[in-house]
Amino acid sequence: MGTHALAAAKYEVNRVLVYTEKEGKKTPEVAVEIAAQEWYVETQASKSNLDYYKANVSVAEALLFSKMPWISANVGDKFTVPAIEGRKPKQKRKIFVQHNSVPIEVSISESRFEYSNLAPGDGLRLKGEFDSNKRFQIYVVENRKSVNRWDVFSEQIGVVDHVNKDRNVIHFIIDKEVEGVVSFADLADTFSEGDAIAVKLVSHTSAKGKVHRVLNAVATDQIPSKLVKKQFCEEVRVSNGMGFTENDIFISPSLVSEQQIKDGQKISGEAVLNYNKKRANWGWKAITLEFNEQ
Repeated sequence: MGTHALAAAKYEVNRVLVYTEKEGKKTPEVAVEIAAQEWYVETQASKSNLDYYKANVSVAEALLFSKMPWISANVGDKFTVPAIEGRKPKQKRKIFVQHNSVPIEVSISESRFEYSNLAPGDGLRLKGEFDSNKRFQIYVVENRKSVNRWDVFSEQIGVVDHVNKDRNVIHFIIDKEVEGVVSFADLADTFSEGDAIAVKLVSHTSAKGKVHRVLNAVATDQIPSKLVKKQFCEEVRVSNGMGFTENDIFISPSLVSEQQIKDGQKISGEAVLNYNKKRANWGWKAITLEFNEQ
C-alpha cells in the first residue's frame, strides 16, 4: 500500500477513534488492532480525504450498489429547464426506465450523463430505486448494446371511450390503472368511440401523482381486453331519459333518444369500462347499439 493510501487509511481510523471517545462508545476491536500496528504509528494522517473520495467515487459506488439489479433503459431527449429567480438554465436528459408494462420517465442533469453521443432510443442499463416520495432515483448509468431502439417500450392495446370534438382530443383506456388523452394533431388516424387503439406510453410522477404520457398512438386491428370492452345483449330500463341494462350498463340520454329505446326493450351493443367521478366507482357505458328488438 502506498504512502498516500496509508495516510488516507490512518485518517479514517482516527475518525473512528475520535468519534467513539467523544460519544462514550466502545471502540471497535479492529480499530484498536490497526492503531497498534507499526505502519499506523509511523504514518502521518491526511488532513482531509476529500480528494481521495473524489478519486475513488466510482469504486465506492460499484461496491455500494453491487447487490442492486441492473435495469434496462433507453436514452431520451436533452432539454433545458428555464432560468428561475436569477438561476441559470439547466441542461437535463430524459431517461426511460423499464418498469412493468409502462416505462418510467426520469430526468438527470446532463453533466451526470456520460453518453451524450448516444441517440434517443439507444440502450442503457442502470441501477436505482424509488425514494420515499415515490420518485425514481438513478445511481449508476452504463451503456447497453441493444438490437432495437426503444426496446423498453411495448404497445398497449386499449379502446377509445370518448371523442371530444370541442377540445380536439380523444380519451382512451387500457385498464383501471392506465388511461390517457391524445390530441387530434398527434394522430395519423381518425377514431370513433369503441375503436381499438395501440399506444406507447411512459409514466412519471407529478404533483398530481402518477401520470401517463403518450409517445405514439395508432389504429389497430388487435382486440382490446374484455376487461375494458365487451358485447352485451340485455333488457333495458329507462328512467329520466337514461337507460340501464339488467347488469347496470349505462346508456346515455343521447343514445336513448337516437335509438328511441323504450323501457323494457331488449338491446345489443358494445360497452366500455367507465369511471363515474360522482360516485367514485367503476362501471360500464354503452358506446354503440348494434340493433334493438321490440
